[in-house]
Amino acid sequence: MTDADVVVVGCGPVGVMAALRCAQRGLSAIAVDQSEEVYPLPRAIGMDDENQALFDRAGLGDRLRDCSSPIPGGDFVNAAGERVVGVELPPGTVGRLGYPPIVTFDQPALEAALRAAAPEAGVDMRLGLEAVAVTDTDSGVRVGVADRTISARWLIAADGAKSTIRDLRRIEMVDQGFDQTWLVVDTTVLDPDLPLPHLARQFCDPSRVHTFVPGPGAHRRWEFQ
Repeated sequence: MTDADVVVVGCGPVGVMAALRCAQRGLSAIAVDQSEEVYPLPRAIGMDDENQALFDRAGLGDRLRDCSSPIPGGDFVNAAGERVVGVELPPGTVGRLGYPPIVTFDQPALEAALRAAAPEAGVDMRLGLEAVAVTDTDSGVRVGVADRTISARWLIAADGAKSTIRDLRRIEMVDQGFDQTWLVVDTTVLDPDLPLPHLARQFCDPSRVHTFVPGPGAHRRWEFQ
């Protein structure tokens, strides 16, 4: 006997979506996370058409569209601000899957929407619990959380770059060797007439490469190398 078919450790977007899709396919799913609240600051900002299609298949297309907007194109400019290359997409442009090639989104709002949708689909959300042990059993796996254990046929580890599950299972992390330091600045624009680019823009300035990304609503991002 097990507590569920699947236990998911980590309730970020990947973990909650995995648990939700399991539940929608008739599997019992328990999702645990050591944090009771969604991380309040933006992190990821771009989503391609394949992920948009996933949200639609999960019945969450409207919730995604509430906190996202399509990017109408992008360009690269030199240190003087002169365009080197770029593309602008006509309004309403969609790709082969029927969605915009890329949208920007507000991750905290999207995570909150996912966490609200998961219990509606039947996911047993258990927040404020940290996974501290993993043991194989004849019927699957047992996960130790706080002063209790959860047994399941399958375990999905979605607990991020500093994954406790990966450490407990002694799974080596594949590191791509990214070795550049960037400062990411997320802002809310108060002046709607501020003359900012409407495209995503890469500033190819040898003295300091930087990036501008128009987010949904009044959200704007700068990234400085």
